[in-house]
Amino acid sequence: MADRPNILLIVSDEERRNDWLDGVVDLPAHQRLRADGLSFDRYFTHASPCSPSRASLYTGRYLAEHGVVDNVAFPTHTVLDPAIPTIGSLLADRGYRSSYLGKWHLGHSEAPDMEAHGYLDWEGNDVHFMGSAYTGRYFDPIIVDQAIDWLNNRAGNDRTGSNGQPWFLTVALVNPHDIMWFPADHLSYQADHPKFAEFFNAVVKMRLGDLPVTTPPEDYPRLFDRLPENFEDDLHTKPEVQRAWRHVRNREHVVGRIEADDYDTWLRGLDYYAWLHTELDRSLTRLLDALDALDLYDDVVIAYTSDHGDACGSHGLRAKLPCVYDEVMGVPLIVKAPGVPGGCRTRALATHVDLAATVAALGGVDIGDTPTLSGRDLSPVLADPGVSVRDFVLFSQDSAQSDLIRNTRYAVRGFYDGETKYARYYGIGEPPTGRASSSTWTLTSTTMTTSGTRPQTTPASWSTWPMIEAGAMSCAPCSAVCWTMRPRS
Repeated sequence: MADRPNILLIVSDEERRNDWLDGVVDLPAHQRLRADGLSFDRYFTHASPCSPSRASLYTGRYLAEHGVVDNVAFPTHTVLDPAIPTIGSLLADRGYRSSYLGKWHLGHSEAPDMEAHGYLDWEGNDVHFMGSAYTGRYFDPIIVDQAIDWLNNRAGNDRTGSNGQPWFLTVALVNPHDIMWFPADHLSYQADHPKFAEFFNAVVKMRLGDLPVTTPPEDYPRLFDRLPENFEDDLHTKPEVQRAWRHVRNREHVVGRIEADDYDTWLRGLDYYAWLHTELDRSLTRLLDALDALDLYDDVVIAYTSDHGDACGSHGLRAKLPCVYDEVMGVPLIVKAPGVPGGCRTRALATHVDLAATVAALGGVDIGDTPTLSGRDLSPVLADPGVSVRDFVLFSQDSAQSDLIRNTRYAVRGFYDGETKYARYYGIGEPPTGRASSSTWTLTSTTMTTSGTRPQTTPASWSTWPMIEAGAMSCAPCSAVCWTMRPRS
């Protein structure tokens, strides 16, 4: 591999790890990347809402470190601080042309100041890209057109890049995010719920402005005849926030009501989600074909991932929510690079903060001399899929999004070590006291305060685990105690 290879980071939105689709639909572009690269079977997002997840992915920092706690549509959202280095700015400092195309979702502006975050060449309307009803299928071809033009104009001059300058390009697609709006975006549902349809279209129109409100076709294939095995979970042994989320999403939300016993609609949701993956794969195919046409595919490093998954009926739930379920937190990661064994899989644990560190390291950034990166460089795993670079991954979420949820213990802190998954839930005004079942895991005891405020002092207590050191931190909106963990040197 070259010292400073060209690097392409492709990010989809709301795409689960794909094993549930094996043998169900054909995804040739995904399959090509798997055949040519290394697939991570235990790769996770750090936080499930779009914006916090993307902040971790692009900065290599945990939620408590970057401070982006909610999606941009909600008042508790904090815009990503331009002072925090991104992969783009780190690689730009190494002489790369860092460029970003597609969905950013880390600010309120239609035209975010991407240069402040280290990226060039952004174009479009980020408010449109954020994922209103049935917009992924509309905007993904446009984003891919932009990427192909970018490759032709800037990367196609030679195999190294424009005028010999290496490049780092992020292409952030929207689908399969369109599943978020099922079933409300379907004309058949709107015909049966005319009053709701009026409300739905008004909300969507407010987001799209002058763009037309479109609806998906409804003749996509019927692929599933059974719901997930855990669909009937009544959630009475689970945290209260999950029951609150199900009530809000399944009964009272703009995305449309689905009754618990409406099995056909739940099944059609799975069908629609699978079909959206095929639409995403079409966009991915066009992008890979463009690399072929420019004779760039063999030498470019490609990392493919998504910001989070979707419950889509698992545990009777929808979308992404305060939980640590695999369907929501488990996302794909495929890395294709010269020297990386193709067609292989790894069981190594990894998370978004690690991908940021890995991409930076592949571009020549000295990770050991870059304290802003909290993740681990996965290069040893790329060289040998049988090794691991971490013993656990961390989960965090502070997003409430409605009063019903905000009145529960909605803030999540959790970890997974490959065998045991542990999560703790906190609510406003409650002190996170006590110990987990393992005597080696202790949580700090600072009382959570009013939404949007922070404790005045850092807690004196510390979370500990064998071989690690953890620093307690707090973050808006709920001021739950959060932690970051680093290996002892």
